[in-house]
Amino acid sequence: MATSILTGENSLGKGMKDSSSAVSDPRQPSSAKPYIPPPISPQDLPVDYAGFLAVALGVTGVMFRYKLCSWLAIIFCAESFVNMRNLESDLKQISMAMMFAIMGLVTNYLPKTSIHCSTLMLTPKTFSWEHYHLLSSFKIKP
Repeated sequence: MATSILTGENSLGKGMKDSSSAVSDPRQPSSAKPYIPPPISPQDLPVDYAGFLAVALGVTGVMFRYKLCSWLAIIFCAESFVNMRNLESDLKQISMAMMFAIMGLVTNYLPKTSIHCSTLMLTPKTFSWEHYHLLSSFKIKP
């Protein structure tokens, strides 16, 4: 016996009746309550591994000048920020990790600055105390 899915009628044109839906529904919509998760203290929250990895990779990127570690630290910072559960403690950890990651990228990608004495073209006649203070603030390579 062929049944039309859209109309719910069989090929003879007679309507199909579902006897199971006619029986009383055991669910009671008036007694349904929305689920409210129980409050969890900050000490009981699971460890934020992405935040920990972001800090560790950020420090590694700064200390050992690894570009890959600094980039991975930024990625883990974003992941930790998206999955943040406790605003105060997680935000401090994420901001610290982001600062380490940015410091690592800045120290890796900005050129090293050093002044050579030959580029200053200083002679004994043109040398003054201003030049001395300027030279003492930079690393000078003879």
